[in-house]
Amino acid sequence: MPIDDDLIRRVRDASDIVEIVSEYVSLKKRGRVNWFGLSPFVDEKTPSFSVHEERQIFHDFSSGEGGNVFTFLMKMEGITFPEAVRRLADRAGIKVEEKRGPGAGETDEIYRANELAAKFYRHHLVEGAGADSIAAREYLERRGISREIAEKFRLGLAPAEWDSLLKLARRRKHRDHVLVKAGLVRRSEKTGGHYDWFRGRLMFPIFNAGGRVVGFGGRIMEEDAENPQPKYINTPETPVYHKGRLLYGLAQARGAIRQQGAGVFVEGYTDVLAMHEAGFDHAVAGLGTALTSEQAALVKRFAKRAVLLYDADAAGNIAANRGADVLAGSGLDVRIALLPPGEDPDSLLKSEGPDAMQAALVGAMPLVDFKLDYFRRRGALETPQGRSEAARAIIDTLIRIEDEITRQLALHDAAEKLGVEEKLLARELAREKRKSSGRARAVREEEKAPATGDEKMLRDLLRVLVHHPERRGDVFSFLRSGELGDHRLRPVFETIEAAHIEGREIREADLYDRFAEQDHLVRLIGSTLNQAPPDDAEFVEAVLAGAPDVLRMRAIEHELAEIRERLQKGESGPDDLRRRQQLIGERQAIKNRRARLTGPT
Repeated sequence: MPIDDDLIRRVRDASDIVEIVSEYVSLKKRGRVNWFGLSPFVDEKTPSFSVHEERQIFHDFSSGEGGNVFTFLMKMEGITFPEAVRRLADRAGIKVEEKRGPGAGETDEIYRANELAAKFYRHHLVEGAGADSIAAREYLERRGISREIAEKFRLGLAPAEWDSLLKLARRRKHRDHVLVKAGLVRRSEKTGGHYDWFRGRLMFPIFNAGGRVVGFGGRIMEEDAENPQPKYINTPETPVYHKGRLLYGLAQARGAIRQQGAGVFVEGYTDVLAMHEAGFDHAVAGLGTALTSEQAALVKRFAKRAVLLYDADAAGNIAANRGADVLAGSGLDVRIALLPPGEDPDSLLKSEGPDAMQAALVGAMPLVDFKLDYFRRRGALETPQGRSEAARAIIDTLIRIEDEITRQLALHDAAEKLGVEEKLLARELAREKRKSSGRARAVREEEKAPATGDEKMLRDLLRVLVHHPERRGDVFSFLRSGELGDHRLRPVFETIEAAHIEGREIREADLYDRFAEQDHLVRLIGSTLNQAPPDDAEFVEAVLAGAPDVLRMRAIEHELAEIRERLQKGESGPDDLRRRQQLIGERQAIKNRRARLTGPT
């Protein structure tokens, strides 16, 4: 459910951004209101990350990230806007009461239903007296999963009953269709009734980075040859559960990941539990799919290094190759730790103990070395064709390494081991880098937007509207937000215009609240409002004097394009031709007027 705007402002005003940011970034004061530090988003040696104490905003000139205290916490902790508001509200001692509206509340009800299910499953595991509860506790004991770890991860048991959770949820006023949408119950095609999706399984709650239950994994404890079942079943995709954007154990591991400077990726739920049981509490796991860039970004918020811990078999090698490239492509320093043949984290820890696991992690290979070893063990380096295949794979990895010195050393080593001239490998790498840089440059240029034309004018107008609110009446005397078409800044102008019409105050920080979960728009607002030159009186007057003509030219070109389209289709009449001549004349008059002011264009 949405949170009241006034309450959001109260929480934001009670949360000092300098204090919050200082928990993640070492800041030093420069001047009266500015604080600077190293970017938490990219590696850098010269501080370019700034916090403006008076405006209560931050801007990172290296990465382009910007926003207020909520958006900063969202980026650092990988949480949603409402979760950031709740966390800072708890810190400030402010109670968050959410408002309801028509059709609102389903997402929040899903969260609440998941939390109810987690408590229900937990109760049956810990306090249940039935045979299935006793069997589940014995299973955990056999697997060496302590009560402390079971509590840390809130393990539970779904009783082997048809609809026990459903009945409880109904008593707590949860609606059947929302429970279906949450993935907790299903509708029977035969009877039309509903039943529990998870039954007779050990339950692993899955949390988002903010610590809220978003889904579950359910594991059978005993296999039945006469009635075979999947070993695991999981929550389907829901409005709050997207397996490619979540990591099992991240909510429990993020503090250790930050402390250790690395996240360790293992393959499954029980591997994560075994690692945490043995003190390796910076371990996380994917959710049954190939690693994604979204999962890499979650870890990168807390550390710069990722270690992939896999079984030393063919499947593990392939998984490491694919997963490692995804992680490296997100800017992480990737290492690969392979376990002895036939071992997984749980079995190695039980048979050899934590020292063996520590040795495996310490001995983790840099990604390029791992790939070379992978191809060597396949015998691929013994033939020209195999070396060419390996070289292409190595280049794919080298191009992802951000640090220039690391990349150059890895290039030299790879060339030597492949038996390929270093300059040849370097030439191929440079060619691929140019392709990649071209694509990245296009994205950056699109984000920065052209420095001329109506785009620049609209961004200048936004600076006037935000930094000089006393001039909003002047701006909206000639600007109508609805006339901006599909321009990406239109929602921002509409928000400010609505506040102006209603006589409401709206500040820079309010805009970051309004668009907090539209990252591209937040970056655009931040880069616009934090660019030079300063917004002095001369700048404001120049923008207000020139903007009407630019807007009118924009409208003229749009109308002319529509007339040209009708002419091409043969659908125009005399009125269109007369209007076209009028518009061309008006356009020329504007050009002449601008030429007198600024010189020929």
